[in-house]
Amino acid sequence: MKKLYLILTGFSFLLAGCSDKSIEEYKDMKPKLNIVEYFQGRLEANGILFDFLGRPKRYFHAEMTGEKKGKTLVLDEHFIFDDGEKTHRIWEITLKNDHEFSGKAADVIGIAQGRQMGNAVNIKYVLRVPYNKSTLDLSMDDWMYLMNDTTIINRTSMKKFGIKVGELLLVIQKKL
Repeated sequence: MKKLYLILTGFSFLLAGCSDKSIEEYKDMKPKLNIVEYFQGRLEANGILFDFLGRPKRYFHAEMTGEKKGKTLVLDEHFIFDDGEKTHRIWEITLKNDHEFSGKAADVIGIAQGRQMGNAVNIKYVLRVPYNKSTLDLSMDDWMYLMNDTTIINRTSMKKFGIKVGELLLVIQKKL
């Protein structure tokens, strides 16, 4: 009986570890993050791309400029990787209400769905990325946390067929 209890307890912890976190967990966290407000103006980011084993594989720097047009934020991103590769993405992010928004970009398949609450933002989308003279469509689970008025920590899990293939970690700094 004691053995069964230990097995069931271990299984419960395993299931709890597999559950997704919810944006509602951050509702009381401060400072409050509003994605459209924060990303207006000039920003810089530095990040690391990790493989599925957690090993750092690529480093990058990004320059971003955001401009609010009505309820939409146009975010122009320019990335340069440590191997010299350059990429460019333009996001159009539109608020639906205080807590929900949608986004689109040329390399995003369909529409990105986002939620914001407290100091956190979560965006889920499928990103088409170049890979071995072809492309891969990766499911992105993007979490941003506002640390202070000028700094966001961004952590993104990347999956293919539900299996984690990498992770991205970056620090975004607002230029005042």
